Amino acid sequence: MCDSDTLREIFYSDKDRIADGWTILEDEDFGAAYETDLVMILRGPDGLLYENEASCCSCNGIDDQWNPVETNLDALKAAASVKDGGEKAEFYAMALRNLGGEFP
Repeated sequence: MCDSDTLREIFYSDKDRIADGWTILEDEDFGAAYETDLVMILRGPDGLLYENEASCCSCNGIDDQWNPVETNLDALKAAASVKDGGEKAEFYAMALRNLGGEFP
């Protein structure tokens, strides 16, 4: 079984990445017991915003899913505005509010 706690343990316990200046600003898991996605908004060592998505299923695990992609407030706002975006859109809206971006 693969759950959100397993995903968090892998990313939060990686002391090398945290020591290299990566800070996880927001994270949320989406899915059920056998398939889970973890979306993270991070601040990189260069001070820029990044997003990393990792998924895990009971068949394939989570190997090689540390691949932060640069993002910005406009991209987060677009993701939060997706019509019928459900929980993920709500996550991006919450992240924007917490990062000081204006979003209802």
